[in-house]
Amino acid sequence: VDTIDNLDLNHFDFIKIDCQGYDYFVLNGGIKTFEKYKPIIVFEQENENNNNCHLLLHKIGAKKLGQVRKDNIYGWINEA
Repeated sequence: VDTIDNLDLNHFDFIKIDCQGYDYFVLNGGIKTFEKYKPIIVFEQENENNNNCHLLLHKIGAKKLGQVRKDNIYGWINEA
């Protein structure tokens, strides 16, 4: 098992996380990468971790852009 931050990705614009309730842990392991590239992040949440994921993403500047069924969509809004 490895983290997103340890993958040393060159660049990406979108990530869909579907890991059956472990979304918070996946997100937490990608904080530096998300801050660097500011991708659109989609994750499915149905349980109490939803609020933890929201708080984690909000802390690094991501905003909830929408929701489609159970998928939460987060990203960064450029304010000019």
